[in-house]
Amino acid sequence: EPYEAVRDLLPPAEPTPANAPGPFGLADSARTQRILEAAGWRDIHIEKATPRSLLGTTLEEAIDQTMNLGPLSRQLRECDEATRNAVRERLGPVLERYRTEEGIAPPSAVWLVSAKA
Repeated sequence: EPYEAVRDLLPPAEPTPANAPGPFGLADSARTQRILEAAGWRDIHIEKATPRSLLGTTLEEAIDQTMNLGPLSRQLRECDEATRNAVRERLGPVLERYRTEEGIAPPSAVWLVSAKA
């Protein structure tokens, strides 16, 4: 959601190749299972979980973290200071919706994987 809120401020992005290394390289559970099977694992069980991910204890920390992660960080490298400031301004209200007692904690998506060697 944060990326969608600022996409129109950013230069066009090259699509990330499917299965490219990085934080989303194992997003496809079937691919993850094939990799584990090829490595000799068996009785593989993959389950989706959506825990909250603490981006920062303050809104400023959460904005900084968001601007330094994934495709957004790559695109911001090419932007001038005015664009980075506009992105920062727009991210604030989006991230504020995820405030908890601990800080800014939006949901994330992860795989819980168990297997036998």
